[in-house]
Amino acid sequence: MKKLVYSTFLKPNGGFRTSYLPLVLFVLLALVQACSKDPEGEPIAASGNGLAAGECRFKTMADSAQFTYDNQNRITKLANYEYTYTANSVTLTDAKVNKSIMIFNLKANGYPANLTVQGLTDTIAQNLTWFVYNADSSLALSRSFIWVKDKYVYDGKQAYTWTNKNLTRIISYGKDSINALAVVNIAYDTSKLDKRKPIFEKFLPYVPNFAFFYMPKSASKHLPKDLQLVVTGGPTNYYQIYQFIDAKGNVLREAMRLQGGAEVLSKNYTYECKD
Repeated sequence: MKKLVYSTFLKPNGGFRTSYLPLVLFVLLALVQACSKDPEGEPIAASGNGLAAGECRFKTMADSAQFTYDNQNRITKLANYEYTYTANSVTLTDAKVNKSIMIFNLKANGYPANLTVQGLTDTIAQNLTWFVYNADSSLALSRSFIWVKDKYVYDGKQAYTWTNKNLTRIISYGKDSINALAVVNIAYDTSKLDKRKPIFEKFLPYVPNFAFFYMPKSASKHLPKDLQLVVTGGPTNYYQIYQFIDAKGNVLREAMRLQGGAEVLSKNYTYECKD
């Protein structure tokens, strides 16, 4: 089978490349609402295809990743990925960069049961991930397998802890499922609701390779403010997360900085809305 080219942020099995973990977490966390205002990037009134009155959706992310939608308000294209839908699955195809196909097979309630990843010409998926949910349908576990010779071999898991409807811990394990490779702890400002939660809950992950953490209907309720990254055998880092928002509560810019230090990451967003 053809070897896939994966995102630099993730290992082929969907686990962390720990040197890039802060960026991975920054992208997947829902960051909404803050005290600062930014005059640029105001939402654009949309024609309304698929949008209900008062709804907004992403138009661009990180300045260059542009979203397109169908009349049911489903993503049809994001950056290099094209989305196609059936009653039981969602397929994301990237023929330009990763040259891969990602297929989310859905449960009856619409939540992904598993995810397969393969090259454009492969007949067998090289990677398989199964998802396990809590009673409230929040994501509990993702178990990763890789295809070796003639069978799938277990390759690690990620465990997720939710507190008061917020994702507060992510633990990444290797093949032994005992010793953690990395632990991420997230603190929230429970006085501030995450106003992008309804947007995220409509879609599969807006960056497909982060599907292991950011599943539909599993967005956090509140705004995260602090993040701690503990890498086994490595450093412990602390980050602060902040946003610039418009008058409607849409995040125009989000950023992460080392606690008490310089900004290390930032992203800009634009929206389209129906009044």
